[in-house]
Order: sequence, then C-alpha cells, then structure tokens
Amino acid sequence: MEKFYITTPIYYPSANFHIGHCYTTIIADSIARYNKLIGKDVFFLTGTDEHGEKIQKKAEIEGISPKEYVDKIVENAKDLWKCLDIEYTKFIRTTDEYHEEAVKKIFNKLYNQGDIYKGEYEGLYCTPCESFWTETQLVDGKCPDCGRDVHIVKEESYFFRLSKYQDRILDYISNHPDFIQPESRKNEMINNFLKPGLEDVCVSRTTFNWGIPITFDPKHVVYVWIDALTNYITALGYMSEDDSNFKKGIEYAKLRGVKTHLTLNTLIKDDEFKQAFSTEKKAYELGIDAIIVQDLGLALKLIKSFPDLPIHASTQMTVHNLNGALELQKLGFKRVVLSRELSINDIDYICKNTNLEIETFIHGALCISYSGQCLFSSMLGGRSGNRGKCAGPCRLPFELLEDHKVIDSGYLLNTRDLCGLEYIPDLINSGVKCFKIEGRMKSPEYVATVTRIYRKYIDLAQSKKEYIIDENDKKELLQVFNRGMSSPGHLDKNANRNLVYKEKPNNMGLFLGKIQNYSNKKGYVTIKLNEKIEIGDTVAIENETTSYTISEIMDTSFNNLSQTKIGQTVIIGRIKGNVKLGSKIYKISSKSLNASACTTVLGKPSRIAPFFTSSSNNLVFTVSITTSSGINIPFSI
Repeated sequence: MEKFYITTPIYYPSANFHIGHCYTTIIADSIARYNKLIGKDVFFLTGTDEHGEKIQKKAEIEGISPKEYVDKIVENAKDLWKCLDIEYTKFIRTTDEYHEEAVKKIFNKLYNQGDIYKGEYEGLYCTPCESFWTETQLVDGKCPDCGRDVHIVKEESYFFRLSKYQDRILDYISNHPDFIQPESRKNEMINNFLKPGLEDVCVSRTTFNWGIPITFDPKHVVYVWIDALTNYITALGYMSEDDSNFKKGIEYAKLRGVKTHLTLNTLIKDDEFKQAFSTEKKAYELGIDAIIVQDLGLALKLIKSFPDLPIHASTQMTVHNLNGALELQKLGFKRVVLSRELSINDIDYICKNTNLEIETFIHGALCISYSGQCLFSSMLGGRSGNRGKCAGPCRLPFELLEDHKVIDSGYLLNTRDLCGLEYIPDLINSGVKCFKIEGRMKSPEYVATVTRIYRKYIDLAQSKKEYIIDENDKKELLQVFNRGMSSPGHLDKNANRNLVYKEKPNNMGLFLGKIQNYSNKKGYVTIKLNEKIEIGDTVAIENETTSYTISEIMDTSFNNLSQTKIGQTVIIGRIKGNVKLGSKIYKISSKSLNASACTTVLGKPSRIAPFFTSSSNNLVFTVSITTSSGINIPFSI
C-alpha cells in the first residue's frame, strides 16, 4: 500500500483558533480522506507549537504557567476539530515529552557535527510574530507582518549554518523537479531566497525560558526552527524510542517476500556505541535480515551477540583484496561489499578464493576518493564523508594550474556514474551473490526503473538466451538519472581514461538539442529535437540552476502538439530565465517513464522491489537507497 503523509501547519496557540485554522485543517482533512478512499496508507498530522516568548508573556498576564495557558487553548482546538469531524492520525504538541527529548538529541547532533555554533545576535524583533527584521524590511518602522512596533534585541545565541547547505539544496531541487509545487512557488523559492544567498539562522534564545533547554548550555532554550519545525519528523518517531514504524516497515517487506537490511556503515565514536548497539539489537528483535556495518568493533560485538544474524561488511571498510576478505571470513562475517575501485579480474579472484558472499556495485554514483577513505569532505565542507555526511565537494568546480597558469577548469573531480549492464554475466559467473545500486537521495521512480532493468538482465544472464542489451533500456537508465552519460567505472580490465565528466556535476538526463530561436517576451524556445518530448516532461538549460516543467509544445506554425518525434523542430512555451541562443537543453525527467515506474511501485507486489532474492543461483539483488516517503529533506541529521 502506498504511503501518503500530509500535515497542516503547526499552529501557534497564543489564542483560540479562528476561521483560518479551520480553513487549512479542512483542506488537509479533505485531501487525506480522498487518499484513503483510493487505497493509500494515510498519515494526517496536525498540532500546536507551544513554546516562545509571546505565550510566556500572555501566561504571566493571566497569572498562570505557560503550560496551563496552552492546555486550555489545545483542549478548545481538539473540541473544534471534533465538531468539524476532522480525522487526523496524530495531534502533536511541542510540549509532548517525546518531542522535547527528540529535539534535544537533534540539537546535540547538529552541534556535534559542526552545524550549530555560538554567536551573538542583534536585530529588530517583533514579539507577537516572534520574528527578527532588518531596517529595510520594516514598513513605516513597524513589523511588515502584523504592523506592530519592533524593538532592538541583542543576545547571545546559537546559530544553524543554513548557508552551508545552499548549493546542496539547489542541487536537490534541480534533480527532483516535483519537490516544490507548483512551478511558480519553486521559482520563487530559488530566485528570491536561495540564489540571493542563505544566511545562518538563530536557533536559541536567552531572553525568556519557556522552551526546551539546551542540555549542554541550559540558559539557552531552543528557538522555533529546531523545535517547531522538527515536529513533522518527531511525530513519526524520529529520534525517539517508538519503533512502531520500524516494525511496520519490516513486516510490510516480509509479507511481500522482500529482504530488509539495516545500514550502519559509519565509524562509531565511544559515546555512540551503546546507542548503536541498542538500535541493532532492536532491529534483530524485529526480524531484520542482515546488518551492514563499517565499524569493526561494533561488527564483532554483533557477531558475538547474535550469531544467527548475518553481518555484512560495508564498502566503507575498503576491502579491496583477498587478504582483507579472508580476515573478515575468519571473524565471522557473512558477506562483504567490495570496494568500488576493483576490476572484474580482482573481483573474480576474491570470489574464487573465499567462502564469503561477495557483493559488488553495479550502478550509480562513484566517488573520486577510495571507498570509505575520503578526507576531502571534512577539509572543504566540514562534514566527514566517512561518517555518512559527505558534502560532495568533488562535485564542485575547480581550476587546474601549472606554473600559476590555468590549464583546465570545470568539474574536474566529478566522476561519471557507473553503468554495469554489460558486466552482469561475467560477474555472476565469477560468483558474485549480490549487486548493489547506489541511490542516495534518489526518487522512488529511479529505484523502480533501475531495479526493473537490472532484474531483466540478471534473469537474461541466468537463462540460456543470448545476452543482448536493448539500447532503449540504456536510454531509460540515462533518462532517470545520469552524470556524464555513464561509464564502466573501474570494472573493466583496462584503466578507465574517461572516468571524469567536467561539464556538469548533477543529473544531465538526455540531450534534447540547442536553442535555435528565443522570444523573451513570450518565453518561446525553438529547438530541433534529439529526443521525443511531451507535456509534463522536465527540461533544464545549461548554466541555469532551475528547471522547467513543459506545459506547452507547438510546431513552427504555433499549432499545439500532443505528440513529437525525433528530428522535429518544435517551440516550447513558457520558458523564461537565463536563456541564450545556442544553449544546450536537457530532458531531465520523463513524465511517461515516471508514470511507468509508478505502476511498479504502486501496483501489486512483484519481484521488482528494493531488496529481493532470485530463486536461480541464489543471486541476491540489493538497492542501496536513502529516500524518504512523505518527508523529503535535502540533508540528513
């Protein structure tokens, strides 16, 4: 059953709810009911953001505690939703104990990984809106939102490094065209907020105490952004002891004959060991099929504690030769995910000389650094790629200098994606038991398309039929996501001299053609098509950070087209931006391909799934994915 997650805004209970609260809640309830009717597993969240200076002052006026003040408002709100027959799944209060504990953990984690720092804030503050404003934002010297007076506030505060994530957010939006809808809102977010530059945001206050205290600096309370904003994930059990969703996911997979593997492929600090082991123990009790581990100490503890639980050595262990594999075999590992830098000859030699199950990467992104041994992200991005927090600095532009002169420039460390279709028969014959597809921050449509195609060729390789790759399948793999039209990575026997693609660091999709004519007034782009297009496809223009969903296609006589063909000259309407004659256009998303992928995701349970086992030759096919259903955030915490 497809999951559907919807929330209202989290309401601020400074006074009883009014028609605006009812309006948004009724709309959310209607959408939730519709999705229930068409068979989706719906989670409908609403609730209240109960901390802050405004509520503390109102409570003081009434001579009661802030909690007593909001309790009355919340009780009235729930009575109102009952009267309106609102069928929410959960009502969260930011004063709920589980939420407060989760917020403390989130704040500590962000601080420990360098995303939060202490500073001093001075600005014009509106108490009713609980917002800081600049002089230029004021309207007649007053708050631009409510029209009330503002006053200068200067205090010690903690700040979240939002600016650090600007490029990553832009990249995520570019690679996920439907992440923000409608198109006008997406362009508004990009042009008005992201491109001008994100500033670090204040995430703590000291001028009042009605809030969640910071554990290591209790004179500070957590401010709105990490308290109220995180309710959308804490309500689902994030950073809590509630394992109901974890259990539900494992049961969902098992009912469909699908294996579940828990990934903990990061190095564990001493003060994290207890929590890590507790998490793995819970997964074991809930019926997880295997655990993928990088930390050797944690792995040995798991092997000793749960001898019947398969432990897999993560690729971050950098096992790249037979000696490493044999050592893991001796320690009790069940499987090893070999380094991505090995050739097919290296893999064959290890397979034939060990009893370990061997897993290899077959498709997706490659790193310029050795698996699990990258210091680049820590040096440039302040985030360790060896701790699951790669900032992706190898996808940035660089210049190559010789004698202080630039001899090359571009995305010089940007590796092309791996596509290993042609190596499947040889790898199976070598004894590889599992293929791994990289899917970090990819869409469900990507997972569905790539697994479908690789499943097809695994079955073909294990049959007696001639192994011939359909070029249309290659094109679909390129369409769903690719950097630089893909490469064999390191699998080939010969060194790959075409590993880097310096022109573009993110999804390039399929090349459509070059702009032949452009009308800036009407947003008409004329192009001779290298690929078919249709209404609903998404295109991107070189040197543009935004993308466009096609809503109008015409022939050169301005007649609307429902179909197109390769080689046809067409006019695409409603495209406005940094458009220049001769610029390249790429089709980065196909409406029809995504619709086809959705039929496998939403249809009856089948062998096309993120994890499954083939009955032939015991070959297991695994997808390594980091996608979120319902909540898509461009960075993990």
